[in-house]
Amino acid sequence: MAHMSVPPIRLGDWVSGTTPNDERIIGFVEAMPDVNGKVSVFVTGSDRTEAIGTVVQCNLGKISSLPEQAPYLEDELTGLIDLALQTRDEPWFRELTEMLLGGQERKKSFAADTAGFSGKRRIFID
Repeated sequence: MAHMSVPPIRLGDWVSGTTPNDERIIGFVEAMPDVNGKVSVFVTGSDRTEAIGTVVQCNLGKISSLPEQAPYLEDELTGLIDLALQTRDEPWFRELTEMLLGGQERKKSFAADTAGFSGKRRIFID
């Protein structure tokens, strides 16, 4: 059986998990584990709305890293491209434009692959 290693949680990582009071949270690591093994997490989402915007202490074993980045929707990419243009961030602009064009190419390829498919299937029974 292969053993998969879990990447260590670092300062600034987005995490999800539970607090010692079993509240579900999402946030980012604001401070690394203290002597008691507690990590400080700035809460951006929680099942207890009062926790949002606060810093909570969580056991390191009760949190896990979130994926680095979810895929962007086309509308989100165009908004980020506008922001990159406004801030004159050319490398970011190029990266976002490549992502947008890649997504559009995948859409065209999918449309070409499924052209002529009506979604209806005929089944003949003898």
